[in-house]
Amino acid sequence: MRQLFMITAIMMTSFVYINEIIESAVFLHISYIMAWLMLISGLLFARRFTRILCLSLLALSSFITFFYKIPLAGIFAGVAMVIPLVILFMLVPFISIAIRRGGYLVSLNYYIKAYAESPKSFYALVTGVVFTLGSVMNMVSVRVVHDILEESRLPEDFLLRSYTTGFVSSMVWSPFFTGVTLAVTYAEVRLATFMPYALLYAAGIYLLGLIVYKSDRKGQHKLSLSLQAIEIKEQIHSHTAARKLRMLLINLAFLLMLVLAGERIIPFSSIMYIVSFISVAYGMVWLYTVTDIKTWVQDVSNYRLRIIQMVNEMVFFLTVGILAAAISLSPLQSYVQSFFLGIAETSTILLITSIILSMVFFAAFGISQVATITVLGNVLQASAIGLTPVAYALTFMAGWALSAITSPFVAFNMILRELLGYHPFAIAFRHNIAFKLLFLGLSVIFIRLLTIL
Repeated sequence: MRQLFMITAIMMTSFVYINEIIESAVFLHISYIMAWLMLISGLLFARRFTRILCLSLLALSSFITFFYKIPLAGIFAGVAMVIPLVILFMLVPFISIAIRRGGYLVSLNYYIKAYAESPKSFYALVTGVVFTLGSVMNMVSVRVVHDILEESRLPEDFLLRSYTTGFVSSMVWSPFFTGVTLAVTYAEVRLATFMPYALLYAAGIYLLGLIVYKSDRKGQHKLSLSLQAIEIKEQIHSHTAARKLRMLLINLAFLLMLVLAGERIIPFSSIMYIVSFISVAYGMVWLYTVTDIKTWVQDVSNYRLRIIQMVNEMVFFLTVGILAAAISLSPLQSYVQSFFLGIAETSTILLITSIILSMVFFAAFGISQVATITVLGNVLQASAIGLTPVAYALTFMAGWALSAITSPFVAFNMILRELLGYHPFAIAFRHNIAFKLLFLGLSVIFIRLLTIL
């Protein structure tokens, strides 16, 4: 089943891009069939929790379909709306191979040692590193930074705060995150228009994290004691560190510029297809420049095994697409519309807060932000609820980010459990509470200001 899942995933992606170049209903329908085969084969070996959740969502979709007598053709095509999302999630991580092979991460050792004398500066540095790497490497950035710091025995509370602030800051603006491309798609806003405001929002979150940590005198003292004995596994010369870091930043900046240019030049039907294509194309070129041809071929070939490891997320995305199609074709969409339209007539601030907290609420019960955005995006237009497209997209991202740090079921908290030993429920409901509440307030105020400026 694993081989079938991998083959159908590759075939689905191939036919999607062939259809983008040579438009044909045949290629489009083949990609739909491959997506369904992916879903069926993936469910047979996915993690038990994922399988139960997906089967529950499929059962709910079936109930809605038969109760409201919805044509099956519309439901079967439900996977079509999330195929771009699946491809994005599958292909974007390819970039991380070149970052690892290029030895850029070793240069971080020098800067970590250089800033180890000041707890506040050290917090800003580690958070900034997670923010920078996370913009391209997603959650892998947390693992990478932790690999460098794990032998230093730093306080777990410090690492939890720093990883959370850095990751959330990168999550709300980077086009290499699933949430951003999903948000701009449903808000119907260009990525180039969205990003300046999103970067400003990300900077606000980063500064908020620094302010919250600055007020934690006890935590700073505890970190200071740990920093006095810090040891880095691998030393590196300052000139080499500066050169490596400079090359990393140049490559990341160039990659981002390619995405923004590609949005205007490449005539693909979805921004997700553009980001995915550029990620793989540039990733291959970048990898070729930092390694030999034998290693390059091996890394490219072995990436197919990485696809199998993504089965849980991809089958969930496909299941969410089916549920979203069922809801959008049923009278339930009118109830959702009426609820949020009623709030919009009362207060814009209440509307923004309601959308954010609705995502947090469902995420707390294991329903991914993908499901909430997909459903809301299909039944609500930004203009109908009085939000600008940019404000609507940022509302989605605020809900996505807050859900990522307050739900015990999201992947980020699972990773933190593995790295730091905290239980996901403790991470979600006990730690970093001040930051989470202030984050909600900052988000609502920032988005509200965008609607009146």
